[in-house]
Amino acid sequence: NPLPLATYLSVALIGVFYTLSTWLAVVGTGIAETPKLLQQMHDPTIFLFSLSNDYVGSAWTMTMRILFVTSVYASLLAFHNAIARYVFAMGRDRILPEIMGHTHVRFRSPHTGSLAQTAVAFIFIAAFAAVGADPVLTLFTLFSSIGTLGIIVLMTVASLSVTCFFVRRGEMSWRRLAAPAAAFVALAGVAVFAARNFEVLAGGPSLAAKLLPYLIPAAAVAGIALQSRSRTK
Repeated sequence: NPLPLATYLSVALIGVFYTLSTWLAVVGTGIAETPKLLQQMHDPTIFLFSLSNDYVGSAWTMTMRILFVTSVYASLLAFHNAIARYVFAMGRDRILPEIMGHTHVRFRSPHTGSLAQTAVAFIFIAAFAAVGADPVLTLFTLFSSIGTLGIIVLMTVASLSVTCFFVRRGEMSWRRLAAPAAAFVALAGVAVFAARNFEVLAGGPSLAAKLLPYLIPAAAVAGIALQSRSRTK
């Protein structure tokens, strides 16, 4: 089966790519100078673009900016699609209002979930715009940080559930028990470390950075309550 091999290779490639990119960025600036430079920058997101200007040239930097914008658009589109389908699934299971579980008559798309996601995104963006918050340094940084932490927690829980599933079945092989158990331990450590240092992920200390991590346990409790209510219907 080529699927496991492709999965391992993709994870390894991504890990090597990010490690090499980080190493190159630090070496390009200097180990001692990198933290100081990032702290002095009004917008740390231009760090890599500044390095590109210094070492490669403005033409390549413009190419990087174009690729960055298109990749962000692709990521937002993928997340929007995923959220719309999650909303559809929860509406179908009556965890959310049943209307969310309906598909479009002609296109068979989860259009109600898509519209709900669009409305929620518009409300949040409008609220941040109304108070004059920076769209990148505040809105994007805060919510991408809590999204990152949430994904780590979800992967941790998924690893634990896989481990428990195979323990109940009495299967003790590396792939079915040892690997997911090791992944659970490693991811749990990363999740705790990220939660304790969330203000660093969120770009600095703030009230929002202190409160946002509590959304994850609150969402878990709300999800369990909604699921329990749906089972009684």
